[in-house]
Amino acid sequence: MGKSCMIDTAVMGAKGVMDVTIPPGTAQKDVTDMCFAAIVGGIPLSFIDQQNNVVRVVKWYRRIFHGSPILILTMSERNRGNEYAQVTGAVRKVVGMDVKVILDASPNSLPSEATSTERQEVLRLEELTAEEMLQLPQLADLFKRLDEAGPNFSTTVLSLLGGNPARCERLAGSLDLPCTDDEIRDIVEMFCAELVSKVYVDSQLMLTREPKFREIFALLKTKEALPITVLTDRQLELPSPCKILRVRKVAGKTVLMPSSPVAALVFQHSCEEDATLKALHNLIWGSSAPAAIPDSETAHADSTASAPRQ
Repeated sequence: MGKSCMIDTAVMGAKGVMDVTIPPGTAQKDVTDMCFAAIVGGIPLSFIDQQNNVVRVVKWYRRIFHGSPILILTMSERNRGNEYAQVTGAVRKVVGMDVKVILDASPNSLPSEATSTERQEVLRLEELTAEEMLQLPQLADLFKRLDEAGPNFSTTVLSLLGGNPARCERLAGSLDLPCTDDEIRDIVEMFCAELVSKVYVDSQLMLTREPKFREIFALLKTKEALPITVLTDRQLELPSPCKILRVRKVAGKTVLMPSSPVAALVFQHSCEEDATLKALHNLIWGSSAPAAIPDSETAHADSTASAPRQ
């Protein structure tokens, strides 16, 4: 489940939950002012010190609800060239006033010191397994409609979209109106083709900025994951953010792998858009046999980091 979805579920029914979006590059004082304004129910005013008002609000909250208010800081993703928001000092100050703070952050939105103080609990979420996806009640109607379009067609679609509920929910939104079986397949193909095009464009931009990535892409044509040394040996660093590759732990080893099944499909076809779209069409229309559903432990570092895909 996505980070925001998990947080929403965790705080559901809680009293005094506030949410503040922090743009990249926000200065520490501005972050503090935004937090204080959310707690006292006002707007950030740099010329007014709200600290005493925050103390009073938290005091009365604890008397009434016998707990601490919860402040969720949603950290906006940094684009190329953006500075980090200066949240570390601001969060320390707010927590010191007996407010619980949750940072809803993507991997590139926080400086390393924000998660290395040993005073916090860090949760890293991976994509859901196939079984978990199939159990999500909000996607039940989608999977039912997909299987009505063809035997086990939902399995094929999951093999393309992976364990990201948000992708499936967007697809479900495209299937709101009544559709024939062929129209459902057409909509799925157009939806996935858009994902293919985004991966293709990102891959070409990465090659334009750093041609050495061509060697990495070539290795991923036949391998599901690569040892992280393929980056360090070539003195390469992933762009931030990187939408087509990710670094993760698999079986205790750090590996580099495609960020999604669609990204893997593009790499398997040498980052050629037309070839990938043809393969996508064949997956959706050419076979009634379902494709295998990848889950969060599909790649095994001991074998995939060195052995070609069978």
